[in-house]
Amino acid sequence: MVSGTGSSTLSDSRAAGAQAVDVALSALGGAAPDLVIVHASREHDLREVVAAVRARTGAAEVAGASCDRAFADGVLNPPSGGVMVAVLTRGPYRFGVASTVVDPTAGTFQAAAATARTARDNARSALPYAAAIVYGDRHVHRHQDTLAGIHRVAGSAVPLIGGAAGDSRRLDQTVLLHNDTVIASGILIIWIAAPYPLQVTVSHGWTPVGLPCLVTHSEGTAILEIEGRDPLEVLARYLPDGGADRHIRGDGPDTIDVDRSFALGLIEPDGSQLVRVIYLDRFRTLHSLTPLPQYSAIQVVTSDPEALLDAAQQTARRAVAARPAGLVFAVSCVDRLAVLGDRAAEEPERIRRGSAGAHTFGLFTYGEFARISSVTGYHNATIVALAL
Repeated sequence: MVSGTGSSTLSDSRAAGAQAVDVALSALGGAAPDLVIVHASREHDLREVVAAVRARTGAAEVAGASCDRAFADGVLNPPSGGVMVAVLTRGPYRFGVASTVVDPTAGTFQAAAATARTARDNARSALPYAAAIVYGDRHVHRHQDTLAGIHRVAGSAVPLIGGAAGDSRRLDQTVLLHNDTVIASGILIIWIAAPYPLQVTVSHGWTPVGLPCLVTHSEGTAILEIEGRDPLEVLARYLPDGGADRHIRGDGPDTIDVDRSFALGLIEPDGSQLVRVIYLDRFRTLHSLTPLPQYSAIQVVTSDPEALLDAAQQTARRAVAARPAGLVFAVSCVDRLAVLGDRAAEEPERIRRGSAGAHTFGLFTYGEFARISSVTGYHNATIVALAL
């Protein structure tokens, strides 16, 4: 497989799409792309971006999403206005793309299963192995339901990678891109059939603080009791100065810049942890971005920039360990950017360093998908990668 990446910071949407895809295509040596992935800031007119891309890529499938920030070959795009494009020839893989519009108030399990079947069928391949890139929308509470629906079709043998589209933290205007279609609420899946196993790698760089606890009362995303007590009283044991308001963000714009170096780790049966970002609503009720089941085991976790950057490089290094790769597709989290602060641009560079010379391409999302061998697979503040 031959791949290329390109980016643009032009303010005109059509011109930015054209510039980014032209740079990406220049790496193919005249070969035709089979798959084109587009990540673009919501500040752009994304129909114009895609129109420029499709005018230059012929019959190739075009897929992607809006995002806060994106990266290619070690470079992070500016806070607004960027367009980044990756192009891939067929090589040993067969790609199938499918998308579905889903009502914002509906569940996604059945729609995700149907979309996965269509994407798999569109790959038109009898190759023995597969992976899938999955894009979700702004409705973060239903992403685990989406992954469960795809799992119903794909089974445990097909790893999933992806994340939730972004929109400069507004959480109301995310879109998915599939050929000429712009989807505000729905699911997008890129099925990748392969002649050998594909591996999704995942790390987060968060460290447990204190002993495990049990969630004893939760309703939806609200965490109402931990160990039978007010959750803020329990968490205060592990936060510096006991300060929930300093270390747990609120859901309004006035509290967006609080320290985000603390979260919860959902303890898995093998002892690993899924990171869950937490926040306080206006009534000071504690929430996680995706529901924590009652009687789940959790720990407070913390991190710092160096630990997050080391995890990013390690994730890329493990992704390319099995065989030489042409492209490393990686997904990180906007909440990692908050912890990294003025070192945010170092994470794409660390991914590049760990990728053994492969092109790197990805985005920062509102939650990351990495389902490797079970239905569970929705993460926060985590870095995931797939080498192709």
